[in-house]
Amino acid sequence: MVDQQRDAKHNGAGAAPDGNNPIFWEPSLAYLKIASTILLTGALVFMLVIRITAPEQTTRYFGPLLAVLVSLGTLGLVWRGRVQAAAYMLTAGAWLTITAIAAYVGGVRSVVVYAYPVSIILTGWLIGTRAALTMSGVTVAALAGFVLAEASGVLPPQPPTSALMFAVVQILIVTLATALIVYLVRAYGNRHAEVSQMGHALALRTAEVETRTAELQRAQSVAKAGSWVYDLGADKMRLSNETCRIFGVPDGTSGSHATYMKSVHPEDRDALEQAWQAALKGTAFDHEHRILARGATRWVRQSAEFEFAADGTPLRAIGIVQDVTDRQLAQAALRESEMRYRTLIEWSPDPFVVHRDGKVLFVNPAGAELFGAGSPQEMVGRVLLDLVHPDARQSVIARVKQVIEHGASAPMTEERLLTLDGTIIDAQVQGTSIIYDGRPAVHVSVRDITERKAAEAARASLEAQLRESQKMEAIGTLAGGIAHDFNNIIATILGNADLARQDAGANAPVLESLEEIRKSGTRARDLVQQILSFSRREPTARRQLALAPVIEESVRLLRATLPARVALEIHCDTAVPAVLGDKTQIEQVLINLATNAMQAMRDAPGRIEIRLDTVDLDAALAEKHPALQALLAQRPGRTVRLAVSDDGPGMAAGTLARIFEPFFTTKPFGEGTGLGLSVVHGIVQAHEGAIVVESTVGRGTTFTLFLPPAAAPSDAPARAQDAAPGGSAMPISAGRQILYLDDDAALVFLVKRLLERHGIRVSAHTNQQAALEALRADPAAFDLVLTDYNMPGMSGLDVAREVRLIRATLPVVVATGFVDEHLRAQAAGAGVHEVILKASAVEDFCSTIEALLPATG
Repeated sequence: MVDQQRDAKHNGAGAAPDGNNPIFWEPSLAYLKIASTILLTGALVFMLVIRITAPEQTTRYFGPLLAVLVSLGTLGLVWRGRVQAAAYMLTAGAWLTITAIAAYVGGVRSVVVYAYPVSIILTGWLIGTRAALTMSGVTVAALAGFVLAEASGVLPPQPPTSALMFAVVQILIVTLATALIVYLVRAYGNRHAEVSQMGHALALRTAEVETRTAELQRAQSVAKAGSWVYDLGADKMRLSNETCRIFGVPDGTSGSHATYMKSVHPEDRDALEQAWQAALKGTAFDHEHRILARGATRWVRQSAEFEFAADGTPLRAIGIVQDVTDRQLAQAALRESEMRYRTLIEWSPDPFVVHRDGKVLFVNPAGAELFGAGSPQEMVGRVLLDLVHPDARQSVIARVKQVIEHGASAPMTEERLLTLDGTIIDAQVQGTSIIYDGRPAVHVSVRDITERKAAEAARASLEAQLRESQKMEAIGTLAGGIAHDFNNIIATILGNADLARQDAGANAPVLESLEEIRKSGTRARDLVQQILSFSRREPTARRQLALAPVIEESVRLLRATLPARVALEIHCDTAVPAVLGDKTQIEQVLINLATNAMQAMRDAPGRIEIRLDTVDLDAALAEKHPALQALLAQRPGRTVRLAVSDDGPGMAAGTLARIFEPFFTTKPFGEGTGLGLSVVHGIVQAHEGAIVVESTVGRGTTFTLFLPPAAAPSDAPARAQDAAPGGSAMPISAGRQILYLDDDAALVFLVKRLLERHGIRVSAHTNQQAALEALRADPAAFDLVLTDYNMPGMSGLDVAREVRLIRATLPVVVATGFVDEHLRAQAAGAGVHEVILKASAVEDFCSTIEALLPATG
C-alpha cells in the first residue's frame, strides 16, 4: 500500500483526468489480473502452436518462454501490490516478446507482427494515450528496422511459413484481439454508467462542498477567523479567503514561511519565530502578535496542530488565524482606563476602597491613612466587614448585593466604620460597580465626616445652649421686671424693721420678732439676687470667705427642714484656707445639693454627708476627672474641696449626662423646676471652680466642688449684712439735703423717714417732672439726687441727664433692683456717680450717702 501511494504520487495518480490519461484506466488489481490472464493464455496457446510448427528448436522455446516470463512477472508484481509497475512490465514485456519472435520467424513477413496492435491497445488501456502513441512509433521503427535488416542481409532468410502456421497465428491473434476488444467495449459501457453516476454524485458533492465552503468562509468572516494549511516539505502555505482578507492579500494567495514572517511586525518576529521553532519540536503553538496589513497594524492570534512522520519529522501544519485587533484595542483602552483610574484615586485626597467577594483588592493612600494602615498594601486582602461597625454590617451587605446584582451605584449613605485599631469613625460611603483587573468589583468612595458629626453635635449643643440662653434671657427679663416691685417691697420691709428695731428698747420683746423679719427679708433679698445672678443680670460680688462657718449655718437650716429619716453628717477640716466667694451663693449650693439628695431618697431612710478639706490638684487627678483640666491649667496645687454625698438610689449614665441642663428634671410634673443644679453649676463657674459628679446606680451620688483658695488673708471688715442686728445708726453728715425720687410711694415714705432720722433733709417725690421742677426752682439747695432706675416714663438715667443740664456738678445716685456692667457703663455716660442695689441694707444707703456727702465739721 505504501508502494501504491508512492507510485500514485510519482505518476500523478488521483489527479483529474487529462488528455494523457485513459478515461477507463484505473490502477486496480482486477484489470491487471484480467489483462495478465489473457496475455498468459495467449502465450501458452502461441507456445503450443510454435512448438508444433516452428522449424527451429530455438524458436520453439524462446518465444513462448519469454511470454511466460513476462506474464508470471506481471502477476507477481500485481500480487505484491505494485500495480503501476505491473502495468509497465506487462505492456513492455508484450511488445518485446512480439518483437523478439518476429526477429526469429521472419521479421515483417512474420505473422507475429499482427500481435503489435494488440500490444498497442493494451498499452493505451493500461497506461495511457501518450504511452500508446509512443509504442506505435516504436513499433513502426521496429518494423522499419526489420525491413532494412532483411534488405541488407542481416537477418537470414527464413523458411516460408506454412499455411497451417499462418492460419493458426491469424486465428489466435484475431481471437485474442476480438476478446480484448469485446471486453473493452463492455468495460466502456459499464464504466460510462459508473462515470455518469460518479459525475452526478460528484456534482452533488461539489455543490455541497461549495455550499459548505461558502458557509465556512462566511463563518470565518463573521468570527474574523481564517484557516491555513502549510506543507513543510514543499514550503507552501494555502490560505482561506478570510485569512487572505485578514492579511490584506487577494483571495487564493499562497505563501511560504518566509513570506509570512515578512508580514509580521518587526518587534514581534523574534518571539513568533521562537514559538514556531518550539512547535516544530512538539510544543503547542498558540501565539498573539502584530502584522502589517496594507500599511495598517493589526493584532492576530495564531493556533496550529502539526502532523509528524514516524521518525518525528514535521510534515504538515493546519492552523487558524483570528483577527483580535478590536479585542486588543479594547483591552488597551481598558488598561489605559484602569491606569487613569488608579492614578486618579491614588492621588485623590478622598479615600477609596475596591473590593470583590468580601475582600479588599485596592486602597489608595488616603484610604490607608483613614483606616490607620502603614501602607495601602497592608489593607489588601482584609475582610471588608472587619472595617465596618457591627451595627452597620447588615445594611452594608444588602447594599453590596444590590450593587453587584444591578450593576449600578448605591445611594450615598452615612455609616460607622472601624479603623485597624478599632477606632470608630463616621463616614459618608457610596458604592459603584466597576470592572477591576478584568472582573466585576465594587468601588467605594469614603468621606470622613467624624469632625463634621462632632461639629454638628456641637451646632446642636450650641443650639440647645442658645435655647437655654434664650430661656435664661426670658427669665432675666421677667426677674428684672419683678425685681422693681419685689425689691421695693423687700426694701420697705427691711427698712421699716430696722426703724422699728431702733425705736424699740434694748430689751423689748419685739426685737426677737423684728430679727426674724430681718432674716426672712434678707433671705428674700438674697433669693432675688440669686435669680438675677443665675440669669446673668447681676455680677457676683465675692469676698474672702471661710467655708466652715457657712457650712455650719447652712446645716442649722437644713436640720430644721430635713425629715428625721435622713441623717446629716458634717466633717470639716479646720486648716482649710478661705476662698474668694459669696456666702449666700455657697449656702444656696449646699441647700440645693442636700435638698436634691433628700428628694432622691423619697420615703426611704438615708444619709447625707458634707465634707470640707483640701487636695493637691495635679495631672493625675485631672486625668481622672477631665472637668478639672481648666482649673489645673489656671490654679494647680492646693485646692479647697467641698463634697456633698448621699447613699440614695444613684443615677444612670443618661441622667448623669444631663443633670446640669436648665429645666432638666427627673421629678414628676409639678414637683421640680429643673433649675436647682443649673444654679449650682453657674455658681461654681462664677467662683472660678469646677464641679465633679460621681454616681453609681444603687450606691448613691457625690457632688464635689473644687474651689481655688483666696490669694491672701484679708483684714477687711465683715459685710454689713453679716453684722449683728440692732445698734444705732452710723454717723453721717447732718444738715445736708437730698432730692429723692421713686415711683413706689411706700419706699419713698420709708427712705424719707430713714434719712431724716439721720439728720438729712429729704425732698421726696414719686413723679419725675415734679422732682425736676423742685430742682429747677432752687438748684443750689440740694447736695445729692437719689433716684430709682426703673420707672415709667423717664428712667433714672434720663433723670440724671436732666440733672446735669440743670446743675452739672450735683452728684446723682441711681438705685436699681439689678446691676450689670452694661448698666454701669450707661450710668457713667449719663453722669451718674454711683449705682447701688435697691434691696441692700439701710447701712448701704447710709454708707453711700456719707461717702458722697462728707461731714462739714
